[in-house]
Amino acid sequence: MRFFADGDNHRSRNNVGVVIPPGVAHAIRAEGSEDVIMVYGTSTTFQPDFEGRIASEVEAADLPESWRKFLSS
Repeated sequence: MRFFADGDNHRSRNNVGVVIPPGVAHAIRAEGSEDVIMVYGTSTTFQPDFEGRIASEVEAADLPESWRKFLSS
């Protein structure tokens, strides 16, 4: 799943915030040649031992049919 958040490097209504619910695997990718400023807040204390983990084997789950259809187009 990809989220595109439009914005620029000036204070304006185009700058956005994205809230990711607890327990949802996520990543960020910046496209283009401009720098990105990302401010990252968490709802818990950072624990280095858990960095990079996916606790529920969600990476092995089948994608919904609508996602497979979208990704194959």
